[in-house]
Amino acid sequence: MIRFLDAEVFAVQRSEAVYELVKYAYLQKEYIDNIFVVYNEDGSYHGVITFDSFRQAVESEDTEGYIFSKKWVLASDDDNMWSELKNMIRTSGIRNAVIPVFNARDEILYFAYDDQVPVHEKAECILEDLESMEDGILCRFFAEAYPQVRRVRIHVFIGRCKVFS
Repeated sequence: MIRFLDAEVFAVQRSEAVYELVKYAYLQKEYIDNIFVVYNEDGSYHGVITFDSFRQAVESEDTEGYIFSKKWVLASDDDNMWSELKNMIRTSGIRNAVIPVFNARDEILYFAYDDQVPVHEKAECILEDLESMEDGILCRFFAEAYPQVRRVRIHVFIGRCKVFS
């Protein structure tokens, strides 16, 4: 399923995105989940670097191919966006590829990726997190945020249910 990614993004000039500097950044564990958006000296988009695109380039000894340059420009009547993004990601040749989605003014709106984790597994994790919260904290939140609601029931696809009241 194609989803939009929520991650920290760093903007760098093409001259700063040299192999050795990117390698150094990804050796620092705190940058592994970050995306580097690379811009040309004139400010135009050049590409993106992710840990996976860089690692794949290192494994193939390609010291130039770590910047992924494809992008998607969002149109107001774009009915095929999800299928086109899925196709771009699958044919990119990069594990866990992300595709930047731009508006008509050439501004990045989102990063699209193909989420391989089944929805029911995520829902199960969320329900476990809710159940492990400090007793009553979620109930107090719902009561303060939605005073007219007396009970909240969360259903998970696999037949589990949690009621907060």
